[in-house]
Formats: sequence, C-alpha cells, structure tokens
Amino acid sequence: MAVQKMSIHRALAELKTYDDRIMRVRLQDFVIANKKSNDKIKGKTIDEVERKIKGGFASFYALTENQRRIKAAVVLSNAATMVKIAGVDYTVAEAIERKAKLHHFEDFLLALRRQFNAQNDIVERENDLLQDKLESYLQAILGDKDKRTPADIEMHTKAFEDRNKYVLIDPADIAKQIEQIEKTSKILKPR
Repeated sequence: MAVQKMSIHRALAELKTYDDRIMRVRLQDFVIANKKSNDKIKGKTIDEVERKIKGGFASFYALTENQRRIKAAVVLSNAATMVKIAGVDYTVAEAIERKAKLHHFEDFLLALRRQFNAQNDIVERENDLLQDKLESYLQAILGDKDKRTPADIEMHTKAFEDRNKYVLIDPADIAKQIEQIEKTSKILKPR
C-alpha cells in the first residue's frame, strides 16, 4: 500500500468518518439463502450479488486497515509533537490524556472543599458551644464562683478542653492540597 501524507487535522477528520463507513459495510448481506432455481436475487444476477458480497469483504478489510494506519500515525505524531501549556512542555498525547482526566481532579477538588468546609463547621460549632458547657462543668466540679481558685479553674479548664475540644485532623494539609489541585487544573483547562 502506498504511503500517503496528510496533516493531523485531515487525519482526524478522516478518522471521524471511518466508523460510520465501516458500520455501513458491516450491515450489508454477506451470505444469502436462495432457491437453486432462481437466477436473480432482488433483481440482480447471482454473479452481481457475489461480486457485491466479495466487494463488501474487501471494503471492510481496506477500511479497517486504513483506519488502523491513520490512527497509528496520529498516535505516533501525538507522542512526538511537543506543546507548551502554561509554561510546561508536554507531548500532545500527554496533554490530551491530562485534559481527558481533568474531571477526576475537578471532582476530587469539589469533594475536598465540601469535606473541609463541613468538618471545619463542625469544629467551629462544637467549640463555640464548649464555653457554656465549661461553665456548667466548673459549677458541678468546683461549686460557686466564690470558692474557686485560679489554679483550680485553670487545671479543670485544661482537662475539660483536652477531653472535649474539637480539632481538625488534617495530616495532608487539605488547604494546600486544594491550592495545588486548583493550580494543576488551570494548566489544562480551556479558556
């Protein structure tokens, strides 16, 4: 088969048509039951029908082989052609793949933001309620305000807070992770 040169743009346009063309060939009849005494099938001679069937096979194999070759050439081109996006060099294949997987980062980013905000709200809400609970606790443990010493108040307040204060368990520094994902996502996001 002769080598034909074409632009990537043209190759991509050609590839879009191949699946439809192959589908049309696949839908034609490749075997037909016929009464032995019939000379024609749907107005065509047996020879014409046989040529059409053989042509369908040849067409199917030629189309699938051409599609394979064009696709392979596009893949090779994408693997070798470099592009610069937001100051970072990528092969076209890497850029295409990153863009295709960008939704994973966007979904993850939404989940991180949602979790961070929800958990941070819990910490703030519970810690706001803690002051009232602390006063009730000190009243129950130490009695009237008159009988409390500053040292006792400090000791029991610290013990109470150590047991009851809410903190955010954030070993990955989620705010930094969110910032990094936002930065990474912007690199390949279309403007």
